[in-house]
Amino acid sequence: MVNSSYEENSISIARDEKMIFFSSNRPGGNGGLDIYSATVDEKGQWTGIKNLGVKINTETDEDGPFIDHDGKTLYFSSKGRKGMGGYDIFKSTYDELTGEWSEPENVGYPINTPDNDIFIFLSKDSKTGYYASVREDAIGYDDIYMISLVEQPIAKKDPEPVKPVVPVPVKEEPKNEPVKPVEQPKKQTYPLKYVVSVVDGSTKQPVSAKVKLQGAKDNVVVGAKPNGVGIFEFTVNTTGVKDYRLTVESDGYVFVNQSIALPGVSEKENTITRIVDMKKLEMGVVSVLRNLYFDFDKATFKQESYNELNKLERMMLQNPNLKVEIAGHTDVVGTKNYNLFLSRKRAEAVKDFLTKKGIDSRRIKIVGYGSSRPLASNDDEKDGRELNRRVEFKVTGI
Repeated sequence: MVNSSYEENSISIARDEKMIFFSSNRPGGNGGLDIYSATVDEKGQWTGIKNLGVKINTETDEDGPFIDHDGKTLYFSSKGRKGMGGYDIFKSTYDELTGEWSEPENVGYPINTPDNDIFIFLSKDSKTGYYASVREDAIGYDDIYMISLVEQPIAKKDPEPVKPVVPVPVKEEPKNEPVKPVEQPKKQTYPLKYVVSVVDGSTKQPVSAKVKLQGAKDNVVVGAKPNGVGIFEFTVNTTGVKDYRLTVESDGYVFVNQSIALPGVSEKENTITRIVDMKKLEMGVVSVLRNLYFDFDKATFKQESYNELNKLERMMLQNPNLKVEIAGHTDVVGTKNYNLFLSRKRAEAVKDFLTKKGIDSRRIKIVGYGSSRPLASNDDEKDGRELNRRVEFKVTGI
């Protein structure tokens, strides 16, 4: 039977309605969610339930199957195969002669990202697809995106007949040719090697994490190469200095979301190493939400704030027992009472965002401290007042 006392998470039905593919974590699989198939019998009952085996399933999760309208191309998402991170979308083709599925092929970037990409669905002509993805430009956490899968045909041209070679007499006359300048060889350039090392902030031991580096304005993701536990190497090929966003997430730790500027290619080999200290989610731990931006003198978020808010939401979802205090702070510009009011309204805006995403309001306490707890001197805008205008969260339960 298709439904069991375990989890059946998603399903796809073939075009002829005689076969289905579904995900389940029932016993007897390879581990986590596996993809199964079933066929319909003469009575309209689903029978012949079959695990698709190790060619498709891994020791972790496979989910979101979609059988294309040709009846033999299976799309699915996997956490257990080599990819960009999280769930990546793969495709495999069934060979009717051998009865085997082909080696799954990662559909690649830009469809796949370092976060979850799942539940793909294609139109009848297989040229348009829809799927859920976690991206920085999202309105919420999982947003639905549309993609085009049109293949570009290669133009064919009939070969031209070979023409006979006709000898042509050449009469050379001495003449003065201008001297051509000698072209100087182009200087060799090297991309920047950016190495991120993720460690526990207290023990300084390596931490297994998910690390993403992408352009702050264009959201282009820089490919990462893991090099041991908690170590990631990025190759930056841009010209000149560019602003990036570095995101680090790990189970049981506070997420890190940093804005950085990196140089690109240069005439010498260049390696920059960055050590990221992770704070454990423990009672009393305080972290500043550095990338929250409000409209001037208001408690409404600017668009670039949602990246940070989505990370906070994800951390709350992944840690259902986590309780936090959201605290708003201001600089000294304005009266004491007004600053208390504004700081509380900004903390309240963060809570409203989280509760609208389904986080229980009882897990979130808000407080406004006004200008009473500065991080730096208020005498300077860049190094002082700007740092003091902030929102923090403190772990009050775990």
